[in-house]
Amino acid sequence: MAKGMRVKLNYHVSHDPDTGAEVTRLTPPEVTCHRNYFYQKCFFNDGSHLLFAGEFDGHWNYYLLNIASAEAVQLTEGAGDNTFGGFLSPDDKSLYYVKNDRILLEVNLTTLAEREVYRVSDDWVGYGTWVANSDCSKLVGIGDCQKRLDATQRLADFP
Repeated sequence: MAKGMRVKLNYHVSHDPDTGAEVTRLTPPEVTCHRNYFYQKCFFNDGSHLLFAGEFDGHWNYYLLNIASAEAVQLTEGAGDNTFGGFLSPDDKSLYYVKNDRILLEVNLTTLAEREVYRVSDDWVGYGTWVANSDCSKLVGIGDCQKRLDATQRLADFP
């Protein structure tokens, strides 16, 4: 599937056998889907949209679900998306996520245009996720940042 494609989802409602509470499955059982990590923003401020990741075509990509219409739009495409660490901006206008372990991208949710926010140097291997402050004016990387070791000498020189 390509960025911008729309997927109509069929919600499935059941009842919890222990409590009787109504449970709604938003994504299809034949497609593996998950939401981002628990401390990352995944809902629009008004609760109308949900950010999730799905493996609809063999690649993990981000989707934005309009909960009322049950329609999801594909936000990213291809291999390499870190689908656990992405998050929505406080103004609900952007998605921030890491591509190929080293590129922090911003996706405009209206145009789907991408902007490179940060790239880990070729001498380093970046892995992990990013966390923003409340207004997304500052970001901090969480996880590993390892220096590439191409030769024994580089290992000996590593501080």
